[in-house]
Amino acid sequence: MSLAEVARSMRALQVAAERSPLNHIRWLPGQRAFLSDPSPRKLFRAGNQSQGKTTAGLAEVVFRCIGVHPFLQIAEPPIEAWVVCASWSQSLAIQAKLWDMVPKDLVHPDTVFCPVKGFRGVKPACQFLNGSIIRIKTTQQGGLSLAGSTIDCALFDEPPKTSRVY
Repeated sequence: MSLAEVARSMRALQVAAERSPLNHIRWLPGQRAFLSDPSPRKLFRAGNQSQGKTTAGLAEVVFRCIGVHPFLQIAEPPIEAWVVCASWSQSLAIQAKLWDMVPKDLVHPDTVFCPVKGFRGVKPACQFLNGSIIRIKTTQQGGLSLAGSTIDCALFDEPPKTSRVY
């Protein structure tokens, strides 16, 4: 294989990874166990910044929104999912991680992401072409403002301070 062919192959792999990042992640054992668990409620506990808990949780949400999961049979989309963060400032890093992993060719054109401000809109969200939607929430909104919605999936990046929020 010539150097030019290797360069073209590497570029094609880069484009594919940017288009569908989740297809190119090599899951750690703890992440694989979490993603393979069919339980309706799951908890991934590990040391900070060591096992990729947020990455696995966000991947679970994205898989469910796009309707394709590498380890489980899941409901057909569209679904509504929430990513619930401890604070708005913490959510910005999580929104960036989420944006980095969503397959961009499946994202609705009305979805706008800004690296500084996160998902645009009064009610920040990532919408997919199939109708699924991921809404960004914080536990600081309180239990009452989070109540009343019917959702299919929720990811709490950090345990809420009160059971009322959960």
